[in-house]
Amino acid sequence: MVCLISAPTVTEFEGTVTSRGQAARLGADYPPLGILSLAAVLEEKGIAHQLFDLNRLFYEWVCGDNAGSEGGFFPLAVRELRGLRANVYGFGTISSSYPLTVRLAREVKRAHPESAIVFGGPQASAVDVETLEAFPFVDAVVRGEAEEILPELLAALGRADGLGGVAGITFRRNGRVARTPDAPALPDLDRLPMPAYHLWPGMEKRRAVPLEVGRGCPFACTFCSTSQFFRRRFRLKTPTRVIDQMKALQQAYGTATFHLVHDTFTAVRAQVVEFCHALAGCGSEFDWTCSARTDCVDEELLALMAKAGCTGIFFGIETGSARMQRAIGKGLDLDHASAAIRCAASHRMRATISLITGFPDETPDDLRGSVEFIMDSLRFDHVQPQFHLLAPLAGTALDQEYRGRLKWDGIFSDMAFQGWRQDSADRALILEHPEIFPNFYAVPTAHLDRSYLMELRDFVMYGMARFRWLVVALDRHSGILAVFDRWRAWRSGHRPPVRVDGEYHASDAFRSDFLEFVASEYLAEDDVELLAVATLLEYETQFERLHQRGTALPPACPPAPEDAHQAADLEAVPRVTPGVVLLHLSADYERVIDCLRSNRSLRGVPRHPVVVADRQLPGGRVEVLQLSPLSAALIELCDGVRTVREIATLFPRLGEGLDRFPPEQACRFALNELAQQGMLVFSPAAA
Repeated sequence: MVCLISAPTVTEFEGTVTSRGQAARLGADYPPLGILSLAAVLEEKGIAHQLFDLNRLFYEWVCGDNAGSEGGFFPLAVRELRGLRANVYGFGTISSSYPLTVRLAREVKRAHPESAIVFGGPQASAVDVETLEAFPFVDAVVRGEAEEILPELLAALGRADGLGGVAGITFRRNGRVARTPDAPALPDLDRLPMPAYHLWPGMEKRRAVPLEVGRGCPFACTFCSTSQFFRRRFRLKTPTRVIDQMKALQQAYGTATFHLVHDTFTAVRAQVVEFCHALAGCGSEFDWTCSARTDCVDEELLALMAKAGCTGIFFGIETGSARMQRAIGKGLDLDHASAAIRCAASHRMRATISLITGFPDETPDDLRGSVEFIMDSLRFDHVQPQFHLLAPLAGTALDQEYRGRLKWDGIFSDMAFQGWRQDSADRALILEHPEIFPNFYAVPTAHLDRSYLMELRDFVMYGMARFRWLVVALDRHSGILAVFDRWRAWRSGHRPPVRVDGEYHASDAFRSDFLEFVASEYLAEDDVELLAVATLLEYETQFERLHQRGTALPPACPPAPEDAHQAADLEAVPRVTPGVVLLHLSADYERVIDCLRSNRSLRGVPRHPVVVADRQLPGGRVEVLQLSPLSAALIELCDGVRTVREIATLFPRLGEGLDRFPPEQACRFALNELAQQGMLVFSPAAA
């Protein structure tokens, strides 16, 4: 019996339970493709196996009554793992949770000393020798792609001649660590069986399914471990194989949405074109997302991908500095990158862009370039930036160059660790073995302070998530780095010292503090462009007051077909649709947003009161509609008490010239229009 154990992806064991629950749920819901692929291979060969998912267990712990108990998640995981019976325990590994994986493996070995402990995955592959030298309870490491290696390893465990004939593993021979030659990369990924999705609970509830479509990256960025793990062998499955799997998954689980898993899906343009044409002609409609480099797409290709169902794309930009693009081996043309992002957004693709700060030679000017790139991308509706602090991943060129010069400062990159606090036992392991856990350390940054960078990262990420357009307007006024420096100074003078980290920035305190900061520091200035800031601040402040009163913004009810005709009943009572919130602003909101989107001057924004209606759409996106003066005045009369007849008597007073129309007819027409927009619902008059 082989027990395959997924690598935990969410490990914030000392963070606030209520705050970490969402991240844990997302981790628990995501099928671990590597483990499921191995399970399918073992199933095909008739090898008995079982799966154990640490992410799902962690989520159950978070939601349980003992989530805040002393000792945390680790004792529960140990207890569950000890209860399993297997001849071989195979642990998947990633950098962020490698300390936890090592500790769990130690306890499994103590409970089942006769069983073999085998590690696999990117982290163990990068530090295979160091792992076996430091931890005698780990018996072997499978390096790289494991689908062919693992069955050979399992067969060799029972043979007298041992493991020496199995390519691609690291093990012990006569008490000494030995490495066999690398196994060749799998030449034909089409031959792999479909991952064993049927072993994953809740697949039928998933809206989107991850599907591996290829492996390997042909590029050589200094900070990235992907190309090393797959030895720069770029491969794609054939369109026929991918589409057959999409159809099979749709038939089995009802999903038509897929995350196509490949770090550089568009590296070979002709193959993507072939896939898109095949998908368009396959007789089924699918939505899908992918990852790509901006220099491996163009306007024509993006248009074709969108037509074939691509709704989202991930771009790794890494840095907004042309100098740093060369230094880290990425080599993107930033103007072309911006154009690619803009083009993807124009096709309504959700474009996620990722940038990193904290490179060894990065200067304040380089940092400014990255932050400005993020701010510029926020002007496009379908773009979602990410901002990360660099982590020296094991085995990368960056790690090799700075090995021996890495420093421990207790500041963890989100590339290295997903939580806000770290388990003390994990920390002790990291401090004892820097060569195994380099991602928790820092490369020296001669020109930048890492604590400053970490706070800036949290400020940018949480700021743009909570106040997207307000942040863009402030950036237009004085540059976001100047805003950040001014914010830090204001906080130190107006608030008691607190740990300013991700937990603070995720809290309500940050939202309230930041809005107060903007009001006190910017609105007193005599600058016509600050009218836009004032308007957006009004918008956010009114939302803040609703939040403080406990008035959340639930998803708006979709307009019922009959609501569009209820105004014909003069005794019906219209009211604002539940989930729709009306906000009163001092300037033209649409004009402000239009100027920010198009990067035009804000000086021409007129100062006149407007009313906007907010409603939350499915998926959490908030839609903002600016009402015409007549619609705003009319909807204010729809208080859930007045009937259509009573509102009609007031209708001529709402605007000049309205008395020229029959009031009941005109009022009913206007109310129907608002109902069709989802702004109003009707109920019968009280008896």
